[in-house]
Amino acid sequence: MPENMMIRVVDQQELKELHEEFGGNWSPGIQGFSINKKGFGQSMIFCKENELDRLLVTVGHEIGHIIEFPLQDKLDEEAKAFAFEMAWIKVMFEHNIAGLRGSLNPDPMPAKNGLHDVAFDFVRKTILGGKSCPEIIKDLMSHRIRVRGEENELLL
Repeated sequence: MPENMMIRVVDQQELKELHEEFGGNWSPGIQGFSINKKGFGQSMIFCKENELDRLLVTVGHEIGHIIEFPLQDKLDEEAKAFAFEMAWIKVMFEHNIAGLRGSLNPDPMPAKNGLHDVAFDFVRKTILGGKSCPEIIKDLMSHRIRVRGEENELLL
């Protein structure tokens, strides 16, 4: 584990308390959250106790938030996390990490909240268009692509 990253798995009540302590608005569907301190200290990931497959997918999504500096646009930031998550799931599936191949969903369904679903649909569309997940992350970070780009207006 990199020294600049910490992961804690907690029960739902503690996740709620931590989420609120860090200024978040709690919703019962939250599976995890992260505090990105890239370049300024140790980034933190907090995930709800869960079955191993769901827990690892949540961890992958949250790592996607902290692997690079945060993006200003919330949709682009979520797309970055989903691109990492999709690559993470692919590796876990291909290598049958922890024997979980049979229980991993290679096409997860994010929350339909106008943020997670829109960002995920953008990543899926971009993958179908021929880009790899690392390319999507790189292009988002360099602002070569955006979820709200002209060609993506219909997603909003």
